[in-house]
Amino acid sequence: MDKNKTEQYTFGVDEKEILEKMEIVESSVRQNLLEKNKGELIQTKYYSEFVLNTNNGPVTLNNIFITKEKDKQGNMSYHLRWIYESENGEKTIEEYMVVDSNGKVHAVDGLDEYYLNNAEIDLDEIMAENDDKEKDRLRGISEKADKKEIEKSIKEKDDKDVQKEEKPEEQIEKDLSEEENLDISYYRKIKDDNLDEQIKKDFSEYEEEGIAYSKTKNAFIMVGKKDGKFQMVDGFEPAQPTLKTVISINEKGKEAGKKVPHALMKTNNSRKEMSITIGQYGYIEAGTVDRLPCNKRIEMQVREEGETQNERTSPQLSRAVRTQGTEALHNWAEEHEEKNENMKQGDTRKEDITEEIENDGKHIEKVKEDEKIPGTNMKWKDFARQCGYREGDSIGKAYRRFEDAKKDIKNKDKSNEDLVNVIIEEEVYGYMHCNKEHELSK
Repeated sequence: MDKNKTEQYTFGVDEKEILEKMEIVESSVRQNLLEKNKGELIQTKYYSEFVLNTNNGPVTLNNIFITKEKDKQGNMSYHLRWIYESENGEKTIEEYMVVDSNGKVHAVDGLDEYYLNNAEIDLDEIMAENDDKEKDRLRGISEKADKKEIEKSIKEKDDKDVQKEEKPEEQIEKDLSEEENLDISYYRKIKDDNLDEQIKKDFSEYEEEGIAYSKTKNAFIMVGKKDGKFQMVDGFEPAQPTLKTVISINEKGKEAGKKVPHALMKTNNSRKEMSITIGQYGYIEAGTVDRLPCNKRIEMQVREEGETQNERTSPQLSRAVRTQGTEALHNWAEEHEEKNENMKQGDTRKEDITEEIENDGKHIEKVKEDEKIPGTNMKWKDFARQCGYREGDSIGKAYRRFEDAKKDIKNKDKSNEDLVNVIIEEEVYGYMHCNKEHELSK
């Protein structure tokens, strides 16, 4: 054997599986960073066991992926993530903890409060300590094998999978060839369980559905797979390019944006449409569009293949719209008409849209519970507690009670300090009065 030749490392089965998962994490993070113009992914590392020494003793995190990311200002941050796999094999990426450029810990589920107490840590040093242990467990992963070798091992598996399975574009074109030659160049599967409800269409007869692009029609079409064969879904017209504007609500219902999608797809329901936007990577990004009585269009996101559970419309937003109906979206659009009109294409603004829809579209100003009420020494959480608000959004209820009282003409000469005391007195007296009447009625 040539002594100058480096021995090629052979990946084990477990290591190949982890490399594939690393690719999933990297692709998801990189896409998210680029789409939101937040920065770039620098490095990804995997640890089967990651020991974090804390104020309350060591914590062991299993099967953790750590991504090192750089924002637009050049600041580095570390994100600890893991992949959750459901019973049906669907993988989603969840974020566990973030360490910012100053070493400050931000944990998702209270880890910082109990174990680290908002501490500042040197994650580079902690990773170095864990690297030595990891080398004995998974040599190929911990040594971060040559990038080309990793890509080669994944590509070999992908090539085998491609040989086994026909591309969906080819199958759609073949299945629909009896009707016409569609020349399908792209297809993206929709994986959103809320699609039926959002578009008011029953897709239960289809094994899968998605958006395809036909070169022949120069349009996007909705297709569904039934009994193993693709067909055009009834009630959806081919989507043509559009110049119409939509107000887009993001997945979490926390942000509104104004945009012109690439195309709009009409349905047999005059109040429902599908929007198609071409993403930064050339991916089809679909959304459902509600046409309101005022003729405004409100778009909500649809989760597609390759996106995680976190990238679909939140259950809270879906529930709010379902419960309150289209009228709630109309009220929200009307309440924010001036803001909507002032937005330019591509502009966004932050709102708690879910909560506003649940409150007849009224704008809700969010306050922090530890902030003091302006002009007083009382915190919002103490005000809420003294008013007897303890369930649900107690802080929001306290804020709205305070704002309503300020608008009352009888309070126009009162200072905020006096107003707070008056409200507390009214709330406490009202509670006691109700209890007394209840006792007398027995």
